[in-house]
Amino acid sequence: MTRTSPQMPSVGGTVSALYWRWIELSNALAADGTASVKNKHQMCELEAKINRQIDEQIRIVAYLCEIPAKTANEVLMKLSIWRRSHGDNKPEEDFASRSEYIAYCAYRDLLSLTDNWGLATDSDRAALAG
Repeated sequence: MTRTSPQMPSVGGTVSALYWRWIELSNALAADGTASVKNKHQMCELEAKINRQIDEQIRIVAYLCEIPAKTANEVLMKLSIWRRSHGDNKPEEDFASRSEYIAYCAYRDLLSLTDNWGLATDSDRAALAG
């Protein structure tokens, strides 16, 4: 069993602020991933921009691991990032192990308990919202 570091407040900000920044970066990555380029210079600039965005998302996840959630919605935000990092496919297509599926079930339960469907992925909102 690996030992995790204690959850200490991070300079990264609050769970909510980090969550919304991760979503903003995710949207930018989706847009940049479909951008057209006219030459090699533009391609290099776009690749560098995408790499910076990915690096920032990685740092955000590291910060989120340090900050303890104080509400069910903050737990849901953390699980929503986990879910989005798996893509937005049907659960039976996403999870190869029981441990991944149990995390999805906890995410699904928190969506239902908090009634905060705004944090769900598009496919989860369509499939699970009642």
